[in-house]
Amino acid sequence: MKKLFSVVVIFLFLNSINVFANDLFIFGGSSHDVFLGCITCDENSSSSIFNDKSKYGLGNSYGVWSSYSGYKNTYSSTSMCNEYASYPPIVVDKKGN
Repeated sequence: MKKLFSVVVIFLFLNSINVFANDLFIFGGSSHDVFLGCITCDENSSSSIFNDKSKYGLGNSYGVWSSYSGYKNTYSSTSMCNEYASYPPIVVDKKGN
């Protein structure tokens, strides 16, 4: 959860100084090829991590961020909640940076 908190704090800071020209996306998995949601999309977007009715919403219990999934589980090697994860999720823009 610390990693997610850090991502949100960085996002809020950068957003406050209008640095974002593109949307930011989260990808997970050992090859980072699994789409996990959009950070900067409108909160009502079906791909927004802030839309709890979406499968990408951080607050729902059934989507990709379920505590039983590999991306929020504290023991998974692909989790944002495991400080020793080998393949934690990454944040990229539309250009892949």
